[in-house]
Amino acid sequence: MSSARSPHRGVQRASRSAHPHGQAARPSAGRHQYSAPSRAAVQRGGRWVLLSGGVAAAAVVIAVVVLVVVKLVSPASSSSGRQAAPADVVQALSGIPQSVLNEVGVATPTLRAELEVGPPQKVTTKMSPLTWGGKPEVLYIGEESCPYCAATRWALVAALSRFGHFSNLSVTSSASNDVFPSTPTFSFYGAHYTSPYVSFVAYELATRTGTPLQTPHGTPAKIFGKLDAPPYVPSSQYSYSLPFIDFGNRWVQIGAVYSPGVLHQGASFTNAVTWDQQGGQAGLPLGTIAGSTLYPKTSPSGQAIDAATNILVATICNIDGGKPASVCRAPGTLAGAKLLAEQAAAQAKAAHASTKASRAAAGSASSHAKTKPTASSRGAQAASTKAPSSAISSATKAKRS
Repeated sequence: MSSARSPHRGVQRASRSAHPHGQAARPSAGRHQYSAPSRAAVQRGGRWVLLSGGVAAAAVVIAVVVLVVVKLVSPASSSSGRQAAPADVVQALSGIPQSVLNEVGVATPTLRAELEVGPPQKVTTKMSPLTWGGKPEVLYIGEESCPYCAATRWALVAALSRFGHFSNLSVTSSASNDVFPSTPTFSFYGAHYTSPYVSFVAYELATRTGTPLQTPHGTPAKIFGKLDAPPYVPSSQYSYSLPFIDFGNRWVQIGAVYSPGVLHQGASFTNAVTWDQQGGQAGLPLGTIAGSTLYPKTSPSGQAIDAATNILVATICNIDGGKPASVCRAPGTLAGAKLLAEQAAAQAKAAHASTKASRAAAGSASSHAKTKPTASSRGAQAASTKAPSSAISSATKAKRS
């Protein structure tokens, strides 16, 4: 994909509100203090990167403890572009028949490439399990303006709905001046989620127009800085990419789970990766997108969302002990689990190859240094060889005189 920039502005402001990890929401110290007075975003290969690493906002958090809901302070604003999610849209997405998900599986390798569907990465960094309320935690960080976040939320809502229940979801669209402009989506700002299996903590950093909403501090901020960085992104210039989803510190999804292009009118299975990247086509109606997940055979959006849902469901099953069994042992979920295993194996193989190459390079450099002395070292050796005879000669002359 080509790179495209878009402005997103915000001013850091301190706020103190309840935090699911037991810390007050205030500016944090060190490099996790996201306090740039302004920031820009750039699209890089399916990721939306905060160039300054800044995420300016007041801190408000979604948290769940067993079946107790922590209510968020998030009054609806007519200027935010956010409104209550239609009940039929939420119902359709949360109630995708298991038989449909089983039939889709994770799609074929060719179709996954065409739709840019892919699995999270295995976290290889040594970290303690991420939990909240005695349950594995799914940590989400995104922005309402981000088109890749917009695409990802559809599958994330569908996946989490297999384990619990959302309420007070709202709908919005990504920024109109970004790539894949005005991509239809949900927002987690102000939503509630209950589940006996997992906790869900979400941050929406800003509205679709860049107005600050929430900012992570404490544990979430540290995780964001540690995992949204190499080796989980190609280089440091991709650090602080969005969306960012941490599954219990065991798996991490950085970037979209499929191309936002499938959520725009005119998308097909062969053009979805770049379709409407620069605008010109309207986003599909919410009801059309939700309905496509029920009949995905001929719909790029339905195929992408359902395949990504199976992958995300498998990831959650991987961190919650495989519960409930009716979900975690379903064929669609098992297909996602197989893809996760392949991803982990590929990462291990790549890490082994990298370590082997580094050792070989280090050994070659060491051998080269031993067998091929530099000109300066040869000169020094020659000087040291001549020095004794010169000194003896001088001493002899002095004695004779």
